[in-house]
Amino acid sequence: ALFKAFHLIALSSYSILWTLDSGIVFKLANGYHRSQQTNKLLIPL
Repeated sequence: ALFKAFHLIALSSYSILWTLDSGIVFKLANGYHRSQQTNKLLIPL
């Protein structure tokens, strides 16, 4: 019973964190991808 409760709490907190962070993480990943592309264009290594 304790394990099930812990699992539910962990799952709900994870889903809350996911909904909060998904936009931020997506923006960061998109910005990182763009910076990588511009770096390739500016400084071809």
